Amino acid sequence: MEMDKNKKNRYGFDFTPIGLDIKTFREAQKITREKLAETLGCASG
Repeated sequence: MEMDKNKKNRYGFDFTPIGLDIKTFREAQKITREKLAETLGCASG
């Protein structure tokens, strides 16, 4: 499914602001994406 210019997905919601907040707080705590995924139990591998 191709995203339109409003970045809405099949749910009709733009998750970009949430993702940017997660990134901001993660980087402030010096946590890598991999470590966060491991902590949340969704790490691959």
